[in-house]
Amino acid sequence: MSEQSEGQVSDTTATDELASLLVKRGKKGRARSTSILIGVLLLLLGVFIGIGLGRATAPASDGGPGTSQPGEPPRGGPFGGRARR
Repeated sequence: MSEQSEGQVSDTTATDELASLLVKRGKKGRARSTSILIGVLLLLLGVFIGIGLGRATAPASDGGPGTSQPGEPPRGGPFGGRARR
């Protein structure tokens, strides 16, 4: 039994030493670069969610401007569609 009590004493002293070291160290704050990285990642996540929601709620294409009918050739921009000579 004396071996168990000695083991418990050494465990409590190790725990006390660890606790005192942690108290001396104080609370360690987050680095500024880490905070910036977290903010950028949250911003990108919000952008991707917004794009996904915007596309999901957009009305279906009804053949408005910029879309061509199946029989027509595709429309070009202000300079497009013509072959150069």
